[in-house]
Amino acid sequence: MKKRNILGTITGILLLISSCSFAQSKKPTYIVNGDKLVKVETAKTATEAVKTKFTIDIKGTSFPVFKSSRGSLYILRTSKKTGKEYKQYINVEEPKK
Repeated sequence: MKKRNILGTITGILLLISSCSFAQSKKPTYIVNGDKLVKVETAKTATEAVKTKFTIDIKGTSFPVFKSSRGSLYILRTSKKTGKEYKQYINVEEPKK
């Protein structure tokens, strides 16, 4: 009796996992072009970062603060060694009430 319950539980879990994986896959879209079906490529639209009114001072240099499309705050800095620009993310804590 216990073997049957365990087997049923395992089968149920596997069915649940497989149905979740199929639900997340996006089906391709096609359009009719003459006598052919052409697959429509959907590109992800990336929204640009927004410059905020805030600035941050680091070692005497003032940097403008940007807000990413996902809501993270960062500044743009330039490496002294390589000269490449990179994002330095800022951790902001909410004031305690």
